[in-house]
Amino acid sequence: MSTPCIFCFPSPEKTLFSNMYAYCRFDDYPVTPGHLLIIPYRHIISFFDATNEEQAAMMELVRSGKEYLDGLIRSFVSVKRC
Repeated sequence: MSTPCIFCFPSPEKTLFSNMYAYCRFDDYPVTPGHLLIIPYRHIISFFDATNEEQAAMMELVRSGKEYLDGLIRSFVSVKRC
């Protein structure tokens, strides 16, 4: 019996953004602060094995994640200046 995939059933409270093909969440074991994961719902080996639609959807989440992190950084910097 195989072990269930830890990414197949994303926790709603850990999911930042999602669309039809993928979701975005913070990494539980980040390499750097703000490390996000973009996880496709379909099992694929690499980004390049994704369909054009899946790649576009994942890139949409990359942009959303960047905007989110930029907002966190701006609010952190403004708090530090007070």
